[in-house]
Amino acid sequence: MNRVVRRIAAQSSDPVGTVLLNLYQVSHETPHAQFHDTALGLLKCLIPFDFAKWGSSHLSSQGVIFHEAHLHQEPPEIMEAYTHVYHEDSAARWVARNLGITANFHNPTVFAGERHRAIRDYTRRYRHANALITGRRDPRTGLMHSLSLYRADPERTYTERERRLCQFLVPHCAQALVINRMLQVEQVRRPDSPGTVAMAIADPFGTLHFAEPAFLALVRSEWMGFEGATLPSPLQLAFLGSGPCRFLGRTLLLSWMSCKGLYFLRARQRLPVDSLTPRELAIAREVSAGLTHKEIARKLGIAPATVRNHLNLIHERSHARNNAELAAQLRLAGY
Repeated sequence: MNRVVRRIAAQSSDPVGTVLLNLYQVSHETPHAQFHDTALGLLKCLIPFDFAKWGSSHLSSQGVIFHEAHLHQEPPEIMEAYTHVYHEDSAARWVARNLGITANFHNPTVFAGERHRAIRDYTRRYRHANALITGRRDPRTGLMHSLSLYRADPERTYTERERRLCQFLVPHCAQALVINRMLQVEQVRRPDSPGTVAMAIADPFGTLHFAEPAFLALVRSEWMGFEGATLPSPLQLAFLGSGPCRFLGRTLLLSWMSCKGLYFLRARQRLPVDSLTPRELAIAREVSAGLTHKEIARKLGIAPATVRNHLNLIHERSHARNNAELAAQLRLAGY
């Protein structure tokens, strides 16, 4: 894809327009896990760079704190390393206070002096000699959406034309990312999901980047004080756990998948069948599919009497009076 676009851009009388058209095309056609690198490959057709960081952050009293970030050609440990030097990053603070303006930094110059020693060593270690950094306020979250393009060679400074071009392109990159995330939401929702499923996107800080009204209503039914901007702490703790990617509350069932530093969330009202154990759920599915006790026992490697005992408990816990009601509830739950 990138080789094709590079050739088209070189031959086109309007390379910027060509790249923009391809940017919005890949926002619709590229899986979310691959979108950032594909989009950055398109940007390289116009503004050559070596490394990039694309993410969301907020400005604290100490400096810029990232909520999530995609790293392009960067080692994963760079984010941990940044947490030790961010308090010296005056360049990031300048960007956060001048949103919408692309800054052109020559880092050996910007971070000269003893008080910038740690951040200067950081930029040398990760070869961030020159940087184009653009920050924009995300109206959905209030966070700063930023894109940083780095060059390793101190002599390869960015030109004013490249700075202006970057300032023009970043809003398009942000919009293309929103489109791509919304398409990912629909894939996580799945066409066969029950109509009661509500969707949202959150970062590891619990900040909601997107939430359907029905999702907010479900969370509020579980936590009356929920205001809609940040998920309650029990959900944030659940994200960090090593168990199944789901949270079963008093009134809701929430599940999620992680992709590119974000959580794509599915929520629905809790149903009685959600309390079934994995073994009970397996038996309930087989019964709903029409299998007999003997067939289920043979398939699961247990005795028919054990199946019968499990099924009695399944009916009791699911409040189903018969197998037909049990099957209807399983369909509604999406099991």
